[in-house]
Amino acid sequence: MDDSTNSNDPDDSNPENLLFPQRPENHITETEARKILENRLSRNWIVRPVPPPDYGLDFELEWTAHNKVTGLRAVVQSKGTESIPWTLEESFSYSKIKPSTTNYWLENDVPVFIVLSDLSDGRAYFSPAKTYIRANYQKVLENKSIPYRFYPYREVGENGGDDFMSSFLKERRITERDAALRELPRFHQSFMNLHFGFYRRDGHMPVADPERERELLDLARDCERFCSLFEWHFLFRPERAFFEAWKSKGSYPAEMLERDFSEWLDRIDDGLAGALAAAKRLVGATEKAYWAARHADVAERILRLSGTTAKTLSREARLSPRGSTLF
Repeated sequence: MDDSTNSNDPDDSNPENLLFPQRPENHITETEARKILENRLSRNWIVRPVPPPDYGLDFELEWTAHNKVTGLRAVVQSKGTESIPWTLEESFSYSKIKPSTTNYWLENDVPVFIVLSDLSDGRAYFSPAKTYIRANYQKVLENKSIPYRFYPYREVGENGGDDFMSSFLKERRITERDAALRELPRFHQSFMNLHFGFYRRDGHMPVADPERERELLDLARDCERFCSLFEWHFLFRPERAFFEAWKSKGSYPAEMLERDFSEWLDRIDDGLAGALAAAKRLVGATEKAYWAARHADVAERILRLSGTTAKTLSREARLSPRGSTLF
Protein backbone atom coordinates (compact mmCIF):
# COMPACT_ATOMS: atom_id res chain seq x y z
CA MET A 1 0.00 0.00 0.00
CA ASP A 2 1.23 3.47 -0.84
CA ASP A 3 2.15 5.29 2.42
CA SER A 4 1.09 8.61 0.89
CA THR A 5 -2.58 7.67 1.28
CA ASN A 6 -2.17 7.49 5.08
CA SER A 7 -0.67 10.96 5.60
CA ASN A 8 -1.48 12.62 8.97
CA ASP A 9 -1.19 16.13 7.51
CA PRO A 10 -4.70 17.63 7.84
CA ASP A 11 -4.09 19.86 4.82
CA ASP A 12 -3.25 17.03 2.42
CA SER A 13 -6.87 16.36 1.53
CA ASN A 14 -7.81 20.04 1.02
CA PRO A 15 -7.33 21.60 -2.40
CA GLU A 16 -5.58 24.94 -2.21
CA ASN A 17 -8.50 26.86 -3.72
CA LEU A 18 -10.95 26.01 -0.91
CA LEU A 19 -11.72 28.79 1.55
CA PHE A 20 -11.60 28.35 5.35
CA PRO A 21 -12.08 30.76 8.25
CA GLN A 22 -8.92 32.67 9.07
CA ARG A 23 -7.77 33.51 12.56
CA PRO A 24 -7.13 37.29 12.67
CA GLU A 25 -3.82 38.49 14.08
CA ASN A 26 -5.60 40.63 16.66
CA HIS A 27 -7.28 37.50 18.05
CA ILE A 28 -3.89 35.85 18.43
CA THR A 29 -2.53 38.97 20.15
CA GLU A 30 -5.51 39.16 22.51
CA THR A 31 -5.19 35.50 23.44
CA GLU A 32 -1.48 35.81 24.16
CA ALA A 33 -2.03 39.01 26.17
CA ARG A 34 -4.60 37.29 28.37
CA LYS A 35 -2.24 34.39 29.00
CA ILE A 36 0.51 36.81 30.05
CA LEU A 37 -1.84 38.67 32.40
CA GLU A 38 -3.03 35.50 34.12
CA ASN A 39 0.56 34.28 34.44
CA ARG A 40 1.87 37.55 35.88
CA LEU A 41 -0.86 38.20 38.45
CA SER A 42 -0.23 37.26 42.06
CA ARG A 43 -1.75 33.94 43.07
CA ASN A 44 -3.78 35.87 45.64
CA TRP A 45 -6.04 37.08 42.84
CA ILE A 46 -8.92 34.92 41.62
CA VAL A 47 -9.24 35.54 37.88
CA ARG A 48 -12.67 35.14 36.28
CA PRO A 49 -13.17 35.74 32.53
CA VAL A 50 -16.08 38.08 31.83
CA PRO A 51 -18.53 36.23 29.53
CA PRO A 52 -19.76 37.97 26.39
CA PRO A 53 -21.09 40.52 25.86
CA ASP A 54 -18.28 42.11 27.88
CA TYR A 55 -18.55 45.81 26.89
CA GLY A 56 -14.86 46.56 27.29
CA LEU A 57 -14.08 44.27 30.23
CA ASP A 58 -12.22 40.96 29.94
CA PHE A 59 -11.65 39.79 33.53
CA GLU A 60 -13.01 40.19 37.01
CA LEU A 61 -10.40 39.93 39.76
CA GLU A 62 -11.11 39.11 43.39
CA TRP A 63 -8.52 39.38 46.16
CA THR A 64 -7.92 36.58 48.63
CA ALA A 65 -6.04 36.98 51.92
CA HIS A 66 -4.58 33.84 53.51
CA ASN A 67 -6.84 31.84 51.16
CA LYS A 68 -9.94 33.69 52.37
CA VAL A 69 -12.13 35.22 49.67
CA THR A 70 -12.57 38.90 50.58
CA GLY A 71 -15.12 40.30 48.13
CA LEU A 72 -12.61 42.99 47.09
CA ARG A 73 -12.99 43.12 43.32
CA ALA A 74 -11.62 44.88 40.26
CA VAL A 75 -12.24 44.54 36.54
CA VAL A 76 -9.67 44.51 33.77
CA GLN A 77 -9.50 45.26 30.08
CA SER A 78 -6.62 43.26 28.58
CA LYS A 79 -4.65 44.64 25.63
CA GLY A 80 -1.55 43.35 23.90
CA THR A 81 1.15 44.52 21.53
CA GLU A 82 4.18 42.89 19.93
CA SER A 83 6.49 45.34 21.69
CA ILE A 84 5.77 48.46 23.76
CA PRO A 85 7.54 51.49 22.23
CA TRP A 86 8.60 53.24 25.45
CA THR A 87 9.52 56.91 25.07
CA LEU A 88 12.81 58.39 26.26
CA GLU A 89 10.92 59.45 29.41
CA GLU A 90 9.99 55.78 29.91
CA SER A 91 6.27 56.03 29.36
CA PHE A 92 3.72 54.96 26.78
CA SER A 93 0.36 56.53 25.97
CA TYR A 94 -2.52 54.32 24.83
CA SER A 95 -5.49 56.12 23.23
CA LYS A 96 -7.45 53.38 21.45
CA ILE A 97 -10.31 53.10 23.95
CA LYS A 98 -13.70 54.24 22.61
CA PRO A 99 -15.33 57.18 24.45
CA SER A 100 -18.39 55.04 25.18
CA THR A 101 -16.18 52.46 26.92
CA THR A 102 -14.46 55.20 28.91
CA ASN A 103 -17.83 56.47 30.14
CA TYR A 104 -18.84 52.94 31.10
CA TRP A 105 -15.63 52.41 33.07
CA LEU A 106 -16.09 55.64 35.01
CA GLU A 107 -19.57 54.61 36.17
CA ASN A 108 -18.43 51.12 37.22
CA ASP A 109 -18.67 50.63 40.97
CA VAL A 110 -15.30 48.83 41.30
CA PRO A 111 -11.75 49.78 40.22
CA VAL A 112 -11.04 49.40 36.51
CA PHE A 113 -7.58 48.71 35.07
CA ILE A 114 -6.19 48.47 31.58
CA VAL A 115 -3.41 45.90 31.39
CA LEU A 116 -1.09 46.13 28.40
CA SER A 117 1.00 43.03 27.72
CA ASP A 118 4.27 43.09 25.80
CA LEU A 119 4.33 39.89 23.76
CA SER A 120 8.05 40.19 23.06
CA ASP A 121 9.12 39.65 26.69
CA GLY A 122 5.99 38.33 28.40
CA ARG A 123 5.60 41.32 30.72
CA ALA A 124 2.41 43.23 31.54
CA TYR A 125 1.83 46.80 32.73
CA PHE A 126 -1.24 48.37 34.33
CA SER A 127 -2.95 51.72 34.16
CA PRO A 128 -5.71 52.80 36.64
CA ALA A 129 -8.56 53.83 34.36
CA LYS A 130 -10.64 56.10 36.60
CA THR A 131 -7.64 58.21 37.61
CA TYR A 132 -6.94 59.05 33.97
CA ILE A 133 -10.59 59.49 33.02
CA ARG A 134 -11.18 62.06 35.74
CA ALA A 135 -7.91 63.88 34.98
CA ASN A 136 -8.88 64.10 31.28
CA TYR A 137 -12.56 64.78 31.75
CA GLN A 138 -12.69 67.72 29.33
CA LYS A 139 -11.97 65.26 26.52
CA VAL A 140 -14.66 62.97 27.91
CA LEU A 141 -17.15 65.84 27.67
CA GLU A 142 -16.11 66.32 24.04
CA ASN A 143 -16.54 62.59 23.32
CA LYS A 144 -12.85 62.23 22.50
CA SER A 145 -10.54 59.35 23.31
CA ILE A 146 -8.25 60.01 26.26
CA PRO A 147 -4.63 58.91 26.83
CA TYR A 148 -4.01 56.16 29.37
CA ARG A 149 -0.40 56.24 30.56
CA PHE A 150 1.79 53.22 31.18
CA TYR A 151 5.17 53.17 32.92
CA PRO A 152 7.78 50.42 33.34
CA TYR A 153 7.57 50.74 37.13
CA ARG A 154 3.85 49.86 37.06
CA GLU A 155 4.38 46.26 36.11
CA VAL A 156 1.95 43.49 37.00
CA GLY A 157 3.61 40.96 39.27
CA GLU A 158 6.62 43.06 40.25
CA ASN A 159 7.50 43.45 43.96
CA GLY A 160 5.33 40.48 44.79
CA GLY A 161 2.32 42.23 43.29
CA ASP A 162 2.50 45.06 45.85
CA ASP A 163 2.50 47.82 43.20
CA PHE A 164 -0.71 46.59 41.62
CA MET A 165 -2.31 46.03 45.03
CA SER A 166 -1.36 49.54 46.14
CA SER A 167 -2.94 51.04 43.02
CA PHE A 168 -6.01 48.86 43.49
CA LEU A 169 -6.52 50.12 47.05
CA LYS A 170 -6.05 53.72 45.92
CA GLU A 171 -8.65 53.33 43.18
CA ARG A 172 -11.07 51.74 45.67
CA ARG A 173 -10.82 54.83 47.87
CA ILE A 174 -11.89 57.30 45.16
CA THR A 175 -15.52 57.09 46.29
CA GLU A 176 -14.51 57.56 49.93
CA ARG A 177 -12.31 60.51 48.95
CA ASP A 178 -15.23 62.12 47.09
CA ALA A 179 -17.38 61.78 50.20
CA ALA A 180 -14.60 63.35 52.28
CA LEU A 181 -14.59 66.39 50.00
CA ARG A 182 -18.23 66.98 50.89
CA GLU A 183 -17.38 66.70 54.60
CA LEU A 184 -14.35 68.99 54.60
CA PRO A 185 -16.18 72.35 54.90
CA ARG A 186 -18.13 71.14 57.94
CA PHE A 187 -14.97 69.72 59.50
CA HIS A 188 -13.06 72.93 58.79
CA GLN A 189 -15.72 75.03 60.54
CA SER A 190 -15.95 72.70 63.54
CA PHE A 191 -12.19 72.71 63.99
CA MET A 192 -11.91 76.48 63.69
CA ASN A 193 -14.65 76.92 66.29
CA LEU A 194 -12.87 74.68 68.78
CA HIS A 195 -9.46 76.21 68.05
CA PHE A 196 -10.59 79.82 68.43
CA GLY A 197 -12.45 79.04 71.62
CA PHE A 198 -9.82 77.08 73.53
CA TYR A 199 -6.35 77.45 71.98
CA ARG A 200 -3.53 78.29 74.41
CA ARG A 201 -5.51 78.71 77.55
CA ASP A 202 -3.79 78.27 80.93
CA GLY A 203 -1.39 75.50 79.95
CA HIS A 204 -0.89 73.96 83.37
CA MET A 205 -4.62 73.64 84.09
CA PRO A 206 -6.41 70.35 83.47
CA VAL A 207 -9.12 70.12 80.82
CA ALA A 208 -12.14 69.76 83.07
CA ASP A 209 -14.74 69.17 80.35
CA PRO A 210 -14.93 65.51 79.13
CA GLU A 211 -17.13 66.61 76.23
CA ARG A 212 -14.37 68.89 74.95
CA GLU A 213 -11.89 66.00 75.11
CA ARG A 214 -14.29 63.83 73.09
CA GLU A 215 -14.75 66.57 70.52
CA LEU A 216 -10.99 66.86 70.16
CA LEU A 217 -10.64 63.10 69.69
CA ASP A 218 -13.39 63.06 67.04
CA LEU A 219 -11.67 65.86 65.15
CA ALA A 220 -8.30 64.11 65.37
CA ARG A 221 -9.83 60.88 64.01
CA ASP A 222 -11.45 62.73 61.12
CA CYS A 223 -8.23 64.60 60.38
CA GLU A 224 -6.32 61.32 60.28
CA ARG A 225 -8.85 59.97 57.76
CA PHE A 226 -8.69 63.09 55.59
CA CYS A 227 -4.90 63.04 55.58
CA SER A 228 -4.89 59.39 54.55
CA LEU A 229 -7.37 59.98 51.71
CA PHE A 230 -5.47 63.01 50.41
CA GLU A 231 -2.06 61.39 50.96
CA TRP A 232 -0.78 63.78 53.57
CA HIS A 233 1.25 63.00 56.69
CA PHE A 234 -0.60 63.39 60.00
CA LEU A 235 1.48 62.14 62.95
CA PHE A 236 5.06 61.05 63.62
CA ARG A 237 5.77 57.64 65.16
CA PRO A 238 5.88 58.54 68.91
CA GLU A 239 2.70 60.62 68.54
CA ARG A 240 1.01 57.86 66.55
CA ALA A 241 1.54 55.25 69.26
CA PHE A 242 -0.01 57.60 71.81
CA PHE A 243 -2.88 58.42 69.43
CA GLU A 244 -3.62 54.74 68.83
CA ALA A 245 -3.85 54.21 72.59
CA TRP A 246 -6.16 57.22 72.88
CA LYS A 247 -8.46 55.91 70.12
CA SER A 248 -8.48 52.41 71.56
CA LYS A 249 -9.32 53.55 75.09
CA GLY A 250 -11.74 56.27 74.03
CA SER A 251 -10.33 58.65 76.60
CA TYR A 252 -7.00 60.47 76.95
CA PRO A 253 -4.37 58.01 78.29
CA ALA A 254 -3.21 60.54 80.88
CA GLU A 255 -4.62 63.63 82.54
CA MET A 256 -5.13 66.13 79.71
CA LEU A 257 -3.83 69.61 80.45
CA GLU A 258 -4.76 72.69 78.46
CA ARG A 259 -1.20 72.57 77.08
CA ASP A 260 -1.86 69.06 75.75
CA PHE A 261 -5.15 70.23 74.27
CA SER A 262 -3.42 73.05 72.37
CA GLU A 263 -0.65 70.74 71.13
CA TRP A 264 -3.25 68.40 69.62
CA LEU A 265 -5.02 71.37 68.08
CA ASP A 266 -1.68 72.25 66.43
CA ARG A 267 -1.33 68.73 65.04
CA ILE A 268 -4.84 68.79 63.61
CA ASP A 269 -4.20 72.30 62.27
CA ASP A 270 -1.11 71.17 60.36
CA GLY A 271 -2.79 68.01 59.08
CA LEU A 272 -5.88 69.90 57.94
CA ALA A 273 -3.78 72.48 56.10
CA GLY A 274 -2.01 69.75 54.12
CA ALA A 275 -5.17 67.77 53.37
CA LEU A 276 -7.03 70.93 52.35
CA ALA A 277 -4.23 72.01 50.00
CA ALA A 278 -4.35 68.58 48.35
CA ALA A 279 -8.16 68.77 48.08
CA LYS A 280 -7.92 72.18 46.42
CA ARG A 281 -5.38 70.89 43.90
CA LEU A 282 -7.68 67.99 43.11
CA VAL A 283 -10.88 69.97 42.42
CA GLY A 284 -9.14 73.09 41.10
CA ALA A 285 -6.46 71.57 38.88
CA THR A 286 -6.01 67.79 38.58
CA GLU A 287 -9.71 66.99 38.13
CA LYS A 288 -10.99 70.51 37.49
CA ALA A 289 -13.22 69.68 34.51
CA TYR A 290 -14.69 66.65 36.27
CA TRP A 291 -15.71 68.58 39.39
CA ALA A 292 -16.90 71.61 37.44
CA ALA A 293 -19.16 69.45 35.30
CA ARG A 294 -20.49 67.03 37.89
CA HIS A 295 -20.14 68.56 41.36
CA ALA A 296 -19.54 72.28 40.90
CA ASP A 297 -21.09 73.14 44.28
CA VAL A 298 -18.65 70.87 46.13
CA ALA A 299 -15.65 72.30 44.27
CA GLU A 300 -16.79 75.86 44.98
CA ARG A 301 -17.10 75.22 48.72
CA ILE A 302 -13.65 73.61 48.87
CA LEU A 303 -11.96 76.39 46.94
CA ARG A 304 -13.56 79.04 49.18
CA LEU A 305 -12.06 77.57 52.36
CA SER A 306 -9.13 79.46 53.84
CA GLY A 307 -5.87 77.58 53.57
CA THR A 308 -4.30 79.58 56.40
CA THR A 309 -3.64 77.59 59.55
CA ALA A 310 -5.67 78.64 62.58
CA LYS A 311 -2.58 79.43 64.63
CA THR A 312 -1.32 81.98 62.11
CA LEU A 313 -4.55 83.94 61.74
CA SER A 314 -4.62 87.54 62.86
CA ARG A 315 -5.60 88.56 66.39
CA GLU A 316 -8.70 90.24 64.98
CA ALA A 317 -9.82 87.00 63.29
CA ARG A 318 -9.09 84.92 66.40
CA LEU A 319 -11.23 87.24 68.50
CA SER A 320 -14.21 87.02 66.14
CA PRO A 321 -17.36 85.28 67.48
CA ARG A 322 -17.34 81.47 67.44
CA GLY A 323 -19.04 80.12 64.36
CA SER A 324 -18.04 83.11 62.22
CA THR A 325 -18.34 82.50 58.48
CA LEU A 326 -14.94 84.14 58.02
CA PHE A 327 -13.44 80.67 58.29
